[in-house]
Amino acid sequence: MYPYQNRVVSEKDFYFVRNKGKRFHCSFFSIFLIENPSFKINKIGFIVSNKEGKAVFRNRIKRKLRDLFYSWLNIENRFMMVVIGREKCLKASTQDLLMFKDKAEKYFEFKKIKETA
Repeated sequence: MYPYQNRVVSEKDFYFVRNKGKRFHCSFFSIFLIENPSFKINKIGFIVSNKEGKAVFRNRIKRKLRDLFYSWLNIENRFMMVVIGREKCLKASTQDLLMFKDKAEKYFEFKKIKETA
C-alpha cells in the first residue's frame, strides 16, 4: 500500500490529471501525468473500470500496477499521475509490463531516480 501522502485521493485531482495531463497509452495501461516542480511529493492514483470484470479482477489489476510503479515515487521530477489499468494486464508477463513501463519512463523524460539507503 502506498503511503497516504503519495496517493491521488480526491475526485477533483483525478479529473484534473486526466483532462490536463500528458498521456501515454499501451495495451496494458494508460498513464496521465502532470509535472510541476512546486509539488512537494509525487502522487500516484490507480483506476480500473467496472468493464474490466468483477471486483476480484479489478483489485488484482490494481495490485499488479501498484507493484510495477512503486519505484516511481522516488523519481526526482515532481508529478501527479493517474494510471488506468486494463484487463490484458492480468495475463501479461512481468517482462512485458516492465518493457512498457520503461517506454513510459522515456516518454515522460524522467530525471535520475533518487538513491535509497
